[in-house]
Amino acid sequence: AGDCATDLHNPDLAAWAGAFGFESATVTTACDVRPTLRRALQPDPEGGARRVLVRIMTSLTAVHANFDLPDPYPIDDEEPG
Repeated sequence: AGDCATDLHNPDLAAWAGAFGFESATVTTACDVRPTLRRALQPDPEGGARRVLVRIMTSLTAVHANFDLPDPYPIDDEEPG
C-alpha cells in the first residue's frame, strides 16, 4: 500500500484576495492591527467601493491587550444559583 497522507498548507489569503481584485494586508503583531485597520477602512479616493482583506496573524490575547478590550473569555467565579 502506498502513502496516502496529504501535506496541507494554509493558503496565501493575501494572494487570493489580490486575484479577486481586493486590496490586502497581513498583520503579524498586535501593535500593527489598529493602523492597518485604519488604512483598510479609509474611503476610496475615487468614491468607489473598496474591498480590503485584513489577515490578522497574531494572538487574540495580544490584540485584546493592545485595544484594551474586554476579556473574550471571562471566568465566572459565581456559583450557579
